[in-house]
Amino acid sequence: MSKEYQYCIHQDAALMDVFSKLQERIESQEAEREAKREEHRRQMEEMMKAREADREAFRQEFMSMLQAAQGQASLQQVIVM
Repeated sequence: MSKEYQYCIHQDAALMDVFSKLQERIESQEAEREAKREEHRRQMEEMMKAREADREAFRQEFMSMLQAAQGQASLQQVIVM
């Protein structure tokens, strides 16, 4: 084999190695991005559940206060009569 041919074979092998490493890096970055998206989705889901729980607790507290106020109004009406 000529030296020029050996050089070309070496260059091809080096390029294939670089290409392979680049491909692995891209796949790794894609996997990282997907994991981050999944984590973000999970966090958003948790926040929405917590928000809904807070909203429900607020609604129950409001209804309790409303019922208490209505009870006091009824009691005041009975006392006035």
